[in-house]
Amino acid sequence: MNMVQRIILLLCMGLLLAPGYSWAQADSTSRHAKRDKTVYITERQQKQEVFTTDSAIRKKHSPKIAIALSAVIPGAGQVYNKRWWKVPIVYGALAVSGGLVYYFSREMVGYRNEYRYRMTGETEKLDPRFSEYNDESVLSLKQEFTRYMEISVAATGIIYMLNIIDAAVDAHLYYFDISEDLAFRVAPTFRTIGPYAAPYAGVSFTLKWK
Repeated sequence: MNMVQRIILLLCMGLLLAPGYSWAQADSTSRHAKRDKTVYITERQQKQEVFTTDSAIRKKHSPKIAIALSAVIPGAGQVYNKRWWKVPIVYGALAVSGGLVYYFSREMVGYRNEYRYRMTGETEKLDPRFSEYNDESVLSLKQEFTRYMEISVAATGIIYMLNIIDAAVDAHLYYFDISEDLAFRVAPTFRTIGPYAAPYAGVSFTLKWK
């Protein structure tokens, strides 16, 4: 076989193999395109599912529910927000302010009745505890305890409103992510002033960053 025949044979073989190679290339490209499209669709579906699930979870924890619970039962909103340690603080503050309201109102009523009985001459109803006070002193003490009672009532109302506000803020920040570089925490703490002093409870605010 001379050189011309060899060249012709090679050209014929190339023409025969070219369609197969082109088809293989097209098939490979088609498979890659289909795979890329499938991966894209799968990732998009996963992102959509995550977004849908996350949205559903966010809707489940509603600030409105936390506000309503705290308004009906103080501390219930904190339980709903999983801030269990705040419940004793809420009820402790309400117990103190409520106790002051009861004490000052009882003393105010006692001095008020004493002054009234003295003014109306009902000596049989006078309280022996107030016998050492004159009329002006009884009236002054009645007014003083009335002022203390009003302050205690106002403090109770403020604590009640703070309980609702705290529940609302915690509910809004329930899904808030704090990065590793910056963190802010609020937690109960127990400290002592000196080596012989009794420990006291408080609230600590911690801010750290890297």
